[in-house]
Amino acid sequence: MALRQVEVWAESRYDEFLRYKEWCRCFDTDAERRRRRFVEDRNRIMALAIDALHEMGHNVFAAVGYAHMAGDSGLQGLLEQKGYQVEFVIFAKGV
Repeated sequence: MALRQVEVWAESRYDEFLRYKEWCRCFDTDAERRRRRFVEDRNRIMALAIDALHEMGHNVFAAVGYAHMAGDSGLQGLLEQKGYQVEFVIFAKGV
């Protein structure tokens, strides 16, 4: 599963990435569900912090690990719910 996650991210397979919860098996055990809740809690905190910085007039560029981006409870979904436009940026290989 970890290899698939790395390949999806490295190959910029964004559509597959957005369906992460369907194939990640991140919710199969109690331990995995606790880990996901921990990540989702951090997402909410980061979304609030980014929003607060933006409201203070700062331009914000935030880079996070891809596990923080998937699903409605991902950072992207949380920010979009607040009205932000979140853009997936593909960087050229070797840069």
